[in-house]
Amino acid sequence: MRVGGRLPSPFNMSTPRLSAPIAQARPVDVQLSRGIISMLVAMGAFMLMNAFVKLAIEAYPFGQVLFLRSAFALIPAFCVLRWQGGLSTLRCGRPSTMFYLSALVVGSMVTSFWAYHLLPFSDATFYSFVGPLMITALSAPMLGERVGMNRWSAVLLGFAGIVLITPPGQGALSLGVAIALLSAFLYAVGMVMIRRSSGSEHPLAIVFYFTLLATVVGALWLPLGWRQPDWYGWALMGGAGISGAIGQYQQTQAFRMAPPSLCGAVSYVRIVMAVALGYLIWGEVPLPITFLGSAIVIGSGLYLTYYEWRLRRSSQ
Repeated sequence: MRVGGRLPSPFNMSTPRLSAPIAQARPVDVQLSRGIISMLVAMGAFMLMNAFVKLAIEAYPFGQVLFLRSAFALIPAFCVLRWQGGLSTLRCGRPSTMFYLSALVVGSMVTSFWAYHLLPFSDATFYSFVGPLMITALSAPMLGERVGMNRWSAVLLGFAGIVLITPPGQGALSLGVAIALLSAFLYAVGMVMIRRSSGSEHPLAIVFYFTLLATVVGALWLPLGWRQPDWYGWALMGGAGISGAIGQYQQTQAFRMAPPSLCGAVSYVRIVMAVALGYLIWGEVPLPITFLGSAIVIGSGLYLTYYEWRLRRSSQ
């Protein structure tokens, strides 16, 4: 899965290079088509995972859902590891970096699940799109990169969209907004850390170790509550684990076969999926102001994607 000695995005924000045998075996347009399909499958799998988790948390303790979701995800992770190179893939160049990175990803996942529990399904998805904007904002203090006026303008406009989405008042909904934004922040810090590490770790190792750590964290949470699942509960939590693992693998494949800018643009199909699932399962209908704020956030993210693509083209 390592491509050109660097991690494919989202683990690395630069454009990955395809290895020579793959580039010779298939035309570029076929690679792009397969990359788009893989990205669509990944987005669908992630939306199913979040829906399964939201439904499961409505009936089972949070720690139990986290534990079983992560434990089920380890099964396909072991299968992919065996297929992609065995246990040697899990060797860490920087064990301390891998631990901190795994902790950040687990923290982002835990707070994301909590946000989906507290917020309407589509709203929680809308807030997750602030993550790429935070990555740009954090690139200056953490990486010393020159962000520039164009990027800062897109970031500030995106945060203005978040203000429009955020509902007034107090209570669980406001807590859900804070948790969703915390999840996006932890995700952004993790992605910037991976960029700073110069792609020293295999992407499958990152996925495996953060899944393993999530399983351990969930196990430590179990004494706080356990309810014996029925067949429906096993289906929800097992489905969350399997769909999450499929999403991670397909996302990695997508960034391996298509440019990050294209994959980033395709990822916004999650909005349509989230609105559809929210309406079909929970009868949620987002407010017009929510659509307006989301359009601003998405537009800012797409502009950043286009701007990064232009910079790469001009530097080639």
